Amino acid sequence: MYRLVAVLVLSIYLLSPSMIDSWSNMERPWYSPFMIWLTLIGAVAWLEHKRSSDDL
Repeated sequence: MYRLVAVLVLSIYLLSPSMIDSWSNMERPWYSPFMIWLTLIGAVAWLEHKRSSDDL
């Protein structure tokens, strides 16, 4: 549980400036910041699922 919180807090700290910059940059598609977050959420979900499987 604490690892999940640590990953989310660290990722918010690291990705927030890039999201603000990408929203102000109109050269990229509008969904690019959301793809970064979707990748992060998928990675955390996979790690939690893997950890839950190992705990059995």
